[in-house]
Amino acid sequence: MKSLVLLSFLTIAGSVAASFDMMYIPDTGGSVVHRFDPVNRVYLGSINAPSRMASGNNSSSRLALCDTGSLPYFVNGYTGEFQTSTTGAAAQTIHLKAAGNELLASSGAVLRRYDPVSAAQISSVGVSGTMFAQSIAEIGGSRIAVLGTTANGITLQTYSSTLGFLSETLLISSASAASSAALSSMAFVTLGSASHVVFTYRNSSNQVSLVRVAMTGGITPGATSQEVLSGFSTTSALTTTSVMAGHGGSFFIVGQGTTSTISRVIQGYIVPGIATTITQNYTTTAFVAPVGGYWSGSNVVAPEPGSMIAMGAGILGLLRRRRRG
Repeated sequence: MKSLVLLSFLTIAGSVAASFDMMYIPDTGGSVVHRFDPVNRVYLGSINAPSRMASGNNSSSRLALCDTGSLPYFVNGYTGEFQTSTTGAAAQTIHLKAAGNELLASSGAVLRRYDPVSAAQISSVGVSGTMFAQSIAEIGGSRIAVLGTTANGITLQTYSSTLGFLSETLLISSASAASSAALSSMAFVTLGSASHVVFTYRNSSNQVSLVRVAMTGGITPGATSQEVLSGFSTTSALTTTSVMAGHGGSFFIVGQGTTSTISRVIQGYIVPGIATTITQNYTTTAFVAPVGGYWSGSNVVAPEPGSMIAMGAGILGLLRRRRRG
């Protein structure tokens, strides 16, 4: 049975290799957002915009950004041109829906929905209970997952598409996590019939630990498993990684490496019955991921070649690499 699953995985992985992922990664300096192809390992230029959080969808024509202690705002993901800013409150985390029709944001104690065109606030609701919300993701059934911390530990809440509270599940006890928790952004990934929420946190030994939460029916948190990842900075328990969904059920983990001048990128799949399969694990000096506090990047499906011209000289390197292949 496992052989059949692995064969299916390899078939999917082969098709994914032909796809083109593109990451938006805030720089550690906070004034630039890098564009990077994590599969082909090609740098695609940058956007001059203050940000520690970036969230885009597959069109890339509208990219949501947010700097520390500031309001979320929108730029053109191709050119970096400023478009409009929200008016609600400074955000702790942001998530632009895949359909591009809403921006979700959290200020820790309040969840908000914004219209991405007008940037007007659609609605807001207090986070249920005492959880401090730090990450948002879309899951099955048009539901929203919100990850955060309580006095008891790391908790996952689920909400309806209009932010009506549905459930709360304690995932990691406070005794098992570093005092800061240092939660990453969160990805929802599906491979075959299996769906998972994936994120990282700093455990009580200050190591980066990858957590996989099986989502029954794509909507209900179930079994939780985790593993320690090496190769990331352990200078501070506050330093987070960012976890992003990729093509075909894959996910990426990005964070500062073991020195201050490199970043580590991991690509993996959660294959039923085999746990995590890592297909790429490398370091790059193309950008330096942020350190010391929450940040989040975004991975999108790259645009068609005609639109990619707007990205400038970085695309030439990608084309040369593909010709050599």
